Amino acid sequence: MNIDLLMLLRETIFLLLAIPMIVFSFKCLIELRRGKVAASRIFLREEEVSAAFRNLFFASTFALPASITLFLWSIFKLELLRLITAILFIVFIAFILISSYRLRKVLAG
Repeated sequence: MNIDLLMLLRETIFLLLAIPMIVFSFKCLIELRRGKVAASRIFLREEEVSAAFRNLFFASTFALPASITLFLWSIFKLELLRLITAILFIVFIAFILISSYRLRKVLAG
């Protein structure tokens, strides 16, 4: 059995970032059910909310080149493109994690 070390590392990092992201997102959804409390907290901490959305914007800017390099890797099969794609997707998920954490801080109070 041939184990691809890059894939193993990438998937481990994805798993380590995804678990807290799921927890933060679930807690945000619970807080958003209380509409008046959530709206007032969002209004009072608008700089944190804008930072959370800024991180989502940065995540999307990393997702686009990651998708392009993944497409190019599927055509050319260059190992460098695969490595760049892995790094871009890890940064993409890290920015989403930071965004969900900041939004969780806003909604938690």
